[in-house]
Amino acid sequence: YLPWTFLFSWPFYRAFEAMLGWYDQRFVYLLLFILTLAMAPALASRPEEKLMLVAVLGLNPIMGSDVIFGQNDSFVLFWVVLSLWFLKRGNWGRWASAASLALACASKPTAWFFAPFYFLYLWRKEEGSRHVFGLIGVFALVFAAVVAPFFFWNPDAMVDDVWRWAAGTAKISYQIRGWGVANFILALGLVESRLSYFPFWLFELAFALPVAVALGVRLYRYPSIKNALWAYGLTLFVFLYFSRFLNENYLGFILAILALGYFTKTTAKESS
Repeated sequence: YLPWTFLFSWPFYRAFEAMLGWYDQRFVYLLLFILTLAMAPALASRPEEKLMLVAVLGLNPIMGSDVIFGQNDSFVLFWVVLSLWFLKRGNWGRWASAASLALACASKPTAWFFAPFYFLYLWRKEEGSRHVFGLIGVFALVFAAVVAPFFFWNPDAMVDDVWRWAAGTAKISYQIRGWGVANFILALGLVESRLSYFPFWLFELAFALPVAVALGVRLYRYPSIKNALWAYGLTLFVFLYFSRFLNENYLGFILAILALGYFTKTTAKESS
């Protein structure tokens, strides 16, 4: 994982250690999950849609399992939802929105897929305004402030942990498993073991890139945050389906993103 999860959690760790003598990371995840549900109604329009969005996010059984077992997808989701919430606050909110998205991206690579669609939406909404370059600058600055110190501390360790471990090229890599094409690779005996290397990146490139381009073109033609979220969720799903592993917690996260895309309101100038 990238550093923001641990940097943000450190004050909570110190506080609970001082008060209770022990700490559980789920303290942070539960708090942020509650705040996510509190912000969600502001993203929808009609009262019934507000309730439905909260229901889909809060009663999502996989996301609930995430919180119960201490997986960090709810942590990443909070920063994505916070970014969307700030985006609704007007001009000043856009700067905070870009910073919040940077924190999501500084937490886990699953958030990276939203960034290009997010800024494409802003570019089209602002009709190529220089203002967007300032927002990209804020995003880059916040992301670098969190990640760069750790990267320069030990570049090889960070690349190994964030990239090689997931790609199957590390000395000890994550196993081939999950609910995606990886099962067919195992069933057909195309690898010696679950820990063997297989070039899943070829499938990811062949299938996810066309989907991202097609959805990006649609977003360019019909710019709305709704379409940006749909593009993010669907591209991430295709990428993970053809990756080394598609765990159930990713499906819960993708469902949450698609629900946000479905219920998030658009302005009068936006087409969906």
